[in-house]
Amino acid sequence: MVSNVHIFKSSGGDGILGKLRYSHIQGDMLAPLQALKYAQAGFAAVPNWAIFPMCDVYSDILRNKQKGKPGKGNSAFGNFTKNMRHTVQASAYHYVCAWQKDPHLYRYMPRQTIRMWFDKDIDWPGDGYLAALRYTAEGLKGTAYQAQTQTIRKNAVGRVPPVVWGRNEVEDDLGLRGPSCAFGPHSVRVPPHIEKLLDKHKPAD
Repeated sequence: MVSNVHIFKSSGGDGILGKLRYSHIQGDMLAPLQALKYAQAGFAAVPNWAIFPMCDVYSDILRNKQKGKPGKGNSAFGNFTKNMRHTVQASAYHYVCAWQKDPHLYRYMPRQTIRMWFDKDIDWPGDGYLAALRYTAEGLKGTAYQAQTQTIRKNAVGRVPPVVWGRNEVEDDLGLRGPSCAFGPHSVRVPPHIEKLLDKHKPAD
């Protein structure tokens, strides 16, 4: 877990579960999984708001409603996967925005965005939200979550940033982090010019 992640702290509710619930209300599909991990760690009982969406999806799968019919849209499974794409796109945008404020948070970003930064194809911090949208779109190219900048903006703007607690672990469980995945460094080696920049900028408290 990267330190100094206060940039991602969300508003809405007291404590971790309150923030996760608020994120879920805004459309974050990973928040219920984070809440389950929080409960599994012994910090609280599993909240009903985290259980209900899991039960709904599980019920649809058991009733064989997960795929819909050819030529028909809006199946339960189709909506679920669409919302998942939106969640990942919004998360990627917020990760890039956080990196623009603190370069030490680069590990959260899309893998290709990190590669572009390491290869000097983009500069830190970039030029505001338009650069963040462009870096996000370029970083998600070739993944299941790729989208145009206007789509990413629609799915991200207005949502609170992801809650940090358990986020890396959930993303890892879902295959979003690691070799050949959407998020995280493509190499453990940090180029000298990046090391120099990180040394110049003290991580935010």
